[in-house]
Amino acid sequence: MVSKLLTRTPLEQLFKKNDTSIALKKVKQTDHGSSFWPRFSLVFVNDVGQNFVICDKCRTIVTYKSSTGTGGLKKHLASCDKITLSNTTQSTITTYYTTSK
Repeated sequence: MVSKLLTRTPLEQLFKKNDTSIALKKVKQTDHGSSFWPRFSLVFVNDVGQNFVICDKCRTIVTYKSSTGTGGLKKHLASCDKITLSNTTQSTITTYYTTSK
């Protein structure tokens, strides 16, 4: 039974196994809280809060400590949105060349 803070690799392994010791909790949005929270869930293992959150959109595990703030969340969202935008809205342009005789 795991009841301590985990590093990324063991946590990823638990996620891959769909381990029942993992629980995800949404953060309640407050007027003074970060606007990033609706897109993330806190990660708990055996009811112990971990130093990670998970992106609800792409399921990436992101490091988070309340003492260091939400900079990592902001950085992840910028890259997560770029990946999504490039995968869903990028068009292919085909150019046809003609040669004159």
